[in-house]
Amino acid sequence: MLTTAGRILAAEGSALTLQAAIRSSVGALGSVASGFLVGVGALVYSSELGNGELPERYALSLPLSELGELSVSAQNTGTVEVPVRLGFRPSVDEQTEVIAIPADGVHVSSSVRVITATYDAARNVYSASTPDDPERTLIWTPIVHPGDSSTALPVESPPAPVYEGATFVPSEGRIDTYPELADARIDDYIFVFPADSGLPPLYVVFRSRRDMPGAASGEGQDVLTGWLGLTEGEGAPIPKQIADQLRGRTFSSFSQFRGVFWKLVAADEMLVPQFSILNLDRMRRGYSPVVTEDQRVGRREVLEIHHINHISKGGGGL
Repeated sequence: MLTTAGRILAAEGSALTLQAAIRSSVGALGSVASGFLVGVGALVYSSELGNGELPERYALSLPLSELGELSVSAQNTGTVEVPVRLGFRPSVDEQTEVIAIPADGVHVSSSVRVITATYDAARNVYSASTPDDPERTLIWTPIVHPGDSSTALPVESPPAPVYEGATFVPSEGRIDTYPELADARIDDYIFVFPADSGLPPLYVVFRSRRDMPGAASGEGQDVLTGWLGLTEGEGAPIPKQIADQLRGRTFSSFSQFRGVFWKLVAADEMLVPQFSILNLDRMRRGYSPVVTEDQRVGRREVLEIHHINHISKGGGGL
């Protein structure tokens, strides 16, 4: 587990436990139907690490081979198809749970973006940056210089810091339904290295900015009848009467915000007549309404709330 400071977030023994749990979960997904996921386990950490950093932003990195027999090299560009993707979701007592999701190409895309790391000979490091705004840069320091054919043993690398209180508790064969898989935004990449690096491809999943706390703001727009009809094109605006009930409220994640949003829509007398009984039942439970086949865009099966602006710049939904 990597924090924004680049340090490894793991208690002694937790790395091997996490690795074993991921392998077990990936194997279990072979018999799991679409729309389900496997809870790998909970990451438990103290609210404040040894250096005072709060772990709101972090990533999980592991060899790509842990997800199955996949072939990828530095010549790969674009995306690679994978059978399983990993992610995070809030758990009890402010813990974070690692989840494994079948990438069936319907509920969850099987395509993962590939980025090739480049070598900086002056600093003896490999680095790669994500195309986000703002970008995130990862740096790897090899034990030996690339192309070094020496048979001498490399200098022993310094031990990685270990923070007390950061532990991993594996789940025991628990399989969950996840109705909101269609809304899932998995922020993951595959990083590949030049052939002479000796480094295997890595699968890295970041904690999505959507999983971070935030507050609702904005005015919304006046909406009369036919709000659902506005979902075509650029999308329908947030109704003013819904925005008035959300403004100023804080949420632990965008998922929590979305659940509250649909509950409020399902309780609004003006908006209720536009939804079917089935969808109203879903919305009252905090789930997004399903769209009819003729209204679907690509593989999206539910109405989605999109950000007008990048989340790092305040968001803004429709």
